[in-house]
Amino acid sequence: MKTFLFLISTLGLSALGLAGATYAAAPAAHPIEVALTFDDLPVHGKLPPHMNRFDVMEKILTTLKKNDQHDVFGFINASTIAGISDREEALRLWAKEQRLANHTFSHPDLAGTTSTKYLADMLLNEPFLKKFSLPGQDWKWFRYPFLGEGDSLAKRNFVRKGLKDNGYRIAEVTTDFSDWSWNSPYSRCMAQGDSDGVAELKESYLHAAVSRLHYADQMSQLVFGRSIPQILLMHVGAFDAEMLDDMMAAYRAEGVTFVTLEQAASDPAYAQDPGFASADAETFLSQWMKVKKLPFPAVDKIPAGQLSKTCL
Repeated sequence: MKTFLFLISTLGLSALGLAGATYAAAPAAHPIEVALTFDDLPVHGKLPPHMNRFDVMEKILTTLKKNDQHDVFGFINASTIAGISDREEALRLWAKEQRLANHTFSHPDLAGTTSTKYLADMLLNEPFLKKFSLPGQDWKWFRYPFLGEGDSLAKRNFVRKGLKDNGYRIAEVTTDFSDWSWNSPYSRCMAQGDSDGVAELKESYLHAAVSRLHYADQMSQLVFGRSIPQILLMHVGAFDAEMLDDMMAAYRAEGVTFVTLEQAASDPAYAQDPGFASADAETFLSQWMKVKKLPFPAVDKIPAGQLSKTCL
């Protein structure tokens, strides 16, 4: 596995011929900017033995610091704190080194509630953002749970107006490889001491991360005629903490430069609203693809079936 990761960091997945072997999206022939963002602070996914939420957060933050990443936003759901010490400590640690932002209090799906209740839930998060953020930190960025921006245009527009009236900017997502789906099998493998299973998870995780990035870049080219800065959705899971450094190395091998959310969102593309209503999870780019009725690039699905069977 170490040899595999060395080759990735030296040559990149596309140079090894591995990206096309598992996923159909072709590598970009130009630099790509990527902003890292993390959802569901302070709790996401199952934990392997002998690890708590503070441990996960500390490991992610150590990797970000090693890679000279600053002003990385972590979007919180304060309902998961519940006065539990390692969760509160994890949030304080994140706020000390990076940034916090709003992901609603209880992570509701906008398609399953009213616009008024949804905005009220968002506002319930604010006392906790004020409590845990450092003085002067700007936490008025909002990330939609489940990437659901409204199952009707009326609902979408109502919530957008409410966010704007409360001083929020929307943190869109352009690339997402369902990183969360590796956390449960990783916990199972670690509990069983299955090193081969963990190695398989590491390989498939890197495949998905790189290929889905190129997939998003291809959509960017189709929609905007150029590469816009990509905003990557990740989660504060145990396997994310384990893989973040390797994933960033693989991205750099593919020509990626890392930027902040604020830098990425300053691109003029993000000032445009596709005005797309759907009950499904949609990235900013997939919304535009459907609005413009463009054919999606070919890409294989995330190996959910394989992951669900790993280390069972």
